[in-house]
Amino acid sequence: MGDNFMKKRRYSEVLGNFKYELKIRLRDYALAFKVLLKNPLSTCGFFIIFGFVILAIISPLIAPYPEDVISVHLDRRLLPPSLEHPFGTDDMGRDIFSRVLIGARISLKIIVFVVFTSALIGCIIGAISGFFGGLIDEVIMRITDMFLAFPSLILAMAIAAALGPSIQNAMIAIVFTWWPWYARLVRGQALYLRELPFIEAEKAIGLGRFRIIMKHILPNCMGPVIVQMSLDAGYVLLTAAGLSFIGLGAQPPTPEWGLMVSIGRMYMPQWWWCSFFPGVAIMIVVLGFNLLGDALRELLEPRMRR
Repeated sequence: MGDNFMKKRRYSEVLGNFKYELKIRLRDYALAFKVLLKNPLSTCGFFIIFGFVILAIISPLIAPYPEDVISVHLDRRLLPPSLEHPFGTDDMGRDIFSRVLIGARISLKIIVFVVFTSALIGCIIGAISGFFGGLIDEVIMRITDMFLAFPSLILAMAIAAALGPSIQNAMIAIVFTWWPWYARLVRGQALYLRELPFIEAEKAIGLGRFRIIMKHILPNCMGPVIVQMSLDAGYVLLTAAGLSFIGLGAQPPTPEWGLMVSIGRMYMPQWWWCSFFPGVAIMIVVLGFNLLGDALRELLEPRMRR
């Protein structure tokens, strides 16, 4: 009888805590949405990226010619934009509008893989470096400086060329060039956080170092990291498109935007639509991520709220 009473009491406490935390989170989300709507440019960036993600997910369902990813139709080669082909057709007679839509899914995969993998690697390395300090910090930071000494695009080109031209190798190459920025960012945060009283208290009660890193250091570094991730997403898309443009990324007939621009440039300026529409897609998405990054900075930096 007593055990049942204790279980019910424990269940009520857990449920009460859950309801309280849910209420706090909903209030925070409402405040975040209110701050977002205060800036029209931030709102525009949010809806651009929201639309980009939705289109990437449903692109095979809404593309008018989904088979044009790999098919060839020489009878409709280089047709100008029309009602039947809103963005025209390319040198193989493929519908550019369909390829741009399906290419959005490829671009989203590249962004998600590169940004999250780079952030994961960089955050862990930076937190360990900043928290432990001393020789560990010195060794890790000198390795990081070696990567940062090279321009990211040049280093990505060298790694992609060594691994071989493919979209998978291009993503790996970009990860190799991107993680040091997160390591530097988190390391600076960890150097500050490790001196705070609550970290000293955790050490005093015998909490393990790695547990402190995972439980306290990394969660308190997430604000700047999330902002950096949103800003990096646009640059990752540009870098991947650049690698594909010079032949070190996606290979034909993959409908990757940078590759489509590269192929279309051979038909400029007479058949301008082959490069124009994929280029505009890149520009709009990169702009959206930059605007979204500014919005996240306002949301995650209380001092910037007005």
